[in-house]
Amino acid sequence: MTDSFPLSEELKAELADWIGDYGEWIDMEADTLKPGGLELEAKHDERGRELFKKVKASLGEGVSIVFVPSPSGQWYK
Repeated sequence: MTDSFPLSEELKAELADWIGDYGEWIDMEADTLKPGGLELEAKHDERGRELFKKVKASLGEGVSIVFVPSPSGQWYK
């Protein structure tokens, strides 16, 4: 996924780890939020914002990107 972007291997690894953690706040078997799920989602979103800033800096001003926080926790309220 990130191979076509001029990002450092370290940043690519950070992105892959972050992507792999998506949904850790949802109990997939019960189809419910885990205890503290909204807080886990908020932490994931904050990490996403940090990574967004790193990616934006790496890509430069000529590339437009957008970060969209996860809405999935809200679906289970």
